[in-house]
Amino acid sequence: MNRREFLKGASLSALGAAVPAVCAQQTTDASGRETPRGRVLDAHQWRTLALVQDHLLPSEPGAPGSSDVHAAAYLDAVLADPELDPDTRSLVLSGVEWLDELARDGLGHPFADLEPGPREDLLRGISQRPAGDRWLS
Repeated sequence: MNRREFLKGASLSALGAAVPAVCAQQTTDASGRETPRGRVLDAHQWRTLALVQDHLLPSEPGAPGSSDVHAAAYLDAVLADPELDPDTRSLVLSGVEWLDELARDGLGHPFADLEPGPREDLLRGISQRPAGDRWLS
């Protein structure tokens, strides 16, 4: 089963609909945008990871994408699980910082503030590195 088939499953859609109500809260960022934040992820981390997930699993006709199934909320819930390996939690959270650092150094803005084209280029670039490939996985 590939990721696309998995996302088509009704059980994940049902879970995705339930998770945000439990763990996401709205906050307003510096530009006045309403942004969710969770139990572990702050608003910036949430937005960044949601954009990465949207790139990896976009919505398509007949197939839900990451935003359709509330993947960021699910990830936040997984990160809040006390049974999660602390190294895994650290990898996800430090990866957001690393991605932002690369974006600022190369393009002058944090990842979430980039246009879609430069975001894609940056993600393709880090996917070629072992650490980046591991983080994206």
